[in-house]
Amino acid sequence: MVNSPSQVRPVLQGIGDEYAVSKRGRIIKRNIIDDELLGGLPYSVRSLFNYFIVLADDEGKFRANPRFIFSQVFMYDKETYATNRDVAEWSWMLYQEGFIKLYGKKQVYAQMVN
Repeated sequence: MVNSPSQVRPVLQGIGDEYAVSKRGRIIKRNIIDDELLGGLPYSVRSLFNYFIVLADDEGKFRANPRFIFSQVFMYDKETYATNRDVAEWSWMLYQEGFIKLYGKKQVYAQMVN
């Protein structure tokens, strides 16, 4: 059990350096908030889009299973108004507006579109 901030670094080193500092840093540029198409979407959809940026790998790809996304986005929210179905609908809205591509057969993946 970690009882003080000074104990955090040794614990992280024991797990592995990839947990101490993310190798996939993301920078969200200001022009994303100037995008009128994205700005016209509901707040929940825009928020999900920001989570997609964080979930994506270096090529902009991530698992698009709504249950997986829900578990990542709402992992600390014991009480949330959102459901897996909401995440699926919000993802579909982003797909329809051209912000992500969906692909795959058994497992669905998405890719961010520049």
